[in-house]
Amino acid sequence: MMKFFFTLFTVLFISSYNYSQTQDLIALSLGQYVGFDVILDEDRDVYGYVSIYAKDEVDETNKAFEAVLLDRNLNKVSNLEFLASNTIDSFQAYMNPDGQIIFLPFAYGYYFNNYKYSDMLEVDFKLKETKPYKLQCYKENGSFEDCKTYQTFKEKRKDDKRNFKEKGYIYDSDVYEIRNDYSLILDRKRYKKFYDDVTIKVFDDAKEKKWEKIIDSTGSQKGFMNVDMFWKNLNKSKNVYTIISRFDRGDASSKYLSSYENVYNTKHWSKIAGFNIETGEQVLDEDISGKYVHTSDVLARMETDDHLIDVRVLNNGTGSQIGFRRTKIGLKDNTIEWDDLLFESMIGKIDRLNKYGAIGGNYKLNPIASFVNQDGSVYILTEEYKSAYNVLWGYTVNKNKDFFLIRTTPDFTLESIDRIEKDKSKYAYTDFLFWQRLSNENNDIAFFYTDKRQGEEEKQKYRILGVCTIIDGEFNREELTIESRSEEFVIVPSVAKRGYIMLHEFNKKEDYNAVRLERLNY
Repeated sequence: MMKFFFTLFTVLFISSYNYSQTQDLIALSLGQYVGFDVILDEDRDVYGYVSIYAKDEVDETNKAFEAVLLDRNLNKVSNLEFLASNTIDSFQAYMNPDGQIIFLPFAYGYYFNNYKYSDMLEVDFKLKETKPYKLQCYKENGSFEDCKTYQTFKEKRKDDKRNFKEKGYIYDSDVYEIRNDYSLILDRKRYKKFYDDVTIKVFDDAKEKKWEKIIDSTGSQKGFMNVDMFWKNLNKSKNVYTIISRFDRGDASSKYLSSYENVYNTKHWSKIAGFNIETGEQVLDEDISGKYVHTSDVLARMETDDHLIDVRVLNNGTGSQIGFRRTKIGLKDNTIEWDDLLFESMIGKIDRLNKYGAIGGNYKLNPIASFVNQDGSVYILTEEYKSAYNVLWGYTVNKNKDFFLIRTTPDFTLESIDRIEKDKSKYAYTDFLFWQRLSNENNDIAFFYTDKRQGEEEKQKYRILGVCTIIDGEFNREELTIESRSEEFVIVPSVAKRGYIMLHEFNKKEDYNAVRLERLNY
């Protein structure tokens, strides 16, 4: 197999590419660089990139920031300056389903970043302005308003205690933006030991109620229901699909209902209910009791022209993984069907594999990513993985080895398995980076991973970038050596426009920070 090698920062290499595919992030602003994000559109294609810079403090409470928007080719499109609280260190930039660029601010924490949802911004690079981005809240009196604040766990618990004392219950509502700028509301009265008045409501773009469905109005400690979305952000379906969960007497306790994991456990799933967005007509009412008890981990969801397809890990009654389950809902006939792909069908195709996904040496097939195609066939990327507790050092050590790419037919039976060999990695959950669809018309995809190798002569370790493609049904793999000027330089591969990969290299000591696009050989 042919290998392609990238040696960065040689004169020959730089001169062979246009400047439009290289960008020095430090030269874009006089401010201090504090962040860089890839902006993906609703089809998960690269729209562009945003680089964030902190500038001087303006007063005791605010400081200035600058944001620079780059297009898919790393050309500068626009920039804007704005003020934000001086408690904010940087922003995470992303595009919402309406095509708006949103900045989510955060402050650096010791272990994790502390996100400040109350201070989110909607950014308009054309008008060069920002405005507060508020999520919509639905109140018990039937009105909509901007969510005023994001509460910490302690603050919410304090409010809950006050509401329980004053009214005997807490009013909860979940707001979802759906097609045609409509709003879907799932609401309920949450008593300490049960739910009641569980409803689904849909409002049009003028916030006028179009229809309402009562799911449960007789909830008590003897039994009660809840409702949640089975699928959101649908583009092609004229319907919304919800999950009706059922709880019995044994679940009616404040301790049980205080756990998010308990409330939304798939073992409570009782029905999938589908409703027409415009009329509220119920188009699907399917009993799913027991169907998802052992399939809680979602791998992928895809809305094709004809179906909604949901792929999950399938476990047995004791929690051991035995394969995968696909759910398929027909958009035209409102039917639902389930198909299972078991590890038993792969025995003999993967060395030492048993029906529980174990391979030997305490390794198991760990599902990392899944890709659903228009024809209903599925690619499932798994990786040999094991973890063990190090008694001497007191922490868990992760190890992974080869990838196995499982491909199915449109009816979810096994078609083929491709093995991608790589060196064993320690202290890493996975070597997988990301995947990218190469065409909207067929099943062509690419996925990327990193690996460490050791040279045979110099015994020196180096990093490689693995590029795997399926084009016209044929699997191919290439490896590209990633080499920097010194060990102090860090290179991070990232998703780019189709046919390219972006390399982000930085070195704080030398004040170097640049991104560049590299064309791939497919």
